Amino acid sequence: MCLLYLHNFYTVIKCQSLVTYCICVASISSAINCALHDYLILQKDLSNVSGLYDIVISEVEKTLITKILKTARYNKNKTSKVLGISRNTLNAKIDALGISVPKIAN
Repeated sequence: MCLLYLHNFYTVIKCQSLVTYCICVASISSAINCALHDYLILQKDLSNVSGLYDIVISEVEKTLITKILKTARYNKNKTSKVLGISRNTLNAKIDALGISVPKIAN
């Protein structure tokens, strides 16, 4: 169930990101569904929407990796273990997604 009373918040930020805000919901799937629902409401006309799959995957992946990195205090070994990917894959994704990692991190 989407929390439509936050619709005006989206308007203020002009939907620069599908995952700009967080709402505690029962599942990640529900949060993504809600964000997509509100994003599509703001579009009004799907003729202006293109490449949505790649946009969503990129934004979710970048947000996920960034959040886990910060939570693990930028420890890449811990982060890769939590994500279930190798450290090499994590490093490749960090580079590809342009995620900033402090120099003091491993």
